[in-house]
Amino acid sequence: MKNNSAKDQYFKDIKTLLPIKSTQEKKYLSKINKNLDEYQYDNPNSSYSDYIEKFGTAKDVVVAYLQNCIKIKNKKYTY
Repeated sequence: MKNNSAKDQYFKDIKTLLPIKSTQEKKYLSKINKNLDEYQYDNPNSSYSDYIEKFGTAKDVVVAYLQNCIKIKNKKYTY
């Protein structure tokens, strides 16, 4: 799997795993897609495994996002 299809599949895998699609998640997905586009521009022959090596597995990306959301939420309620 090379080029755009690798990037598209990686992004699709992230979107599939992200459980909620609120405005916040849509913004996050947009930022991820931009980062993936930039990586693809700099590395036009990148494979799916190259994306995993650079950004982590799709699961890793989603888990990191959710953990960050929990940290932010906990900070809001901690006085």
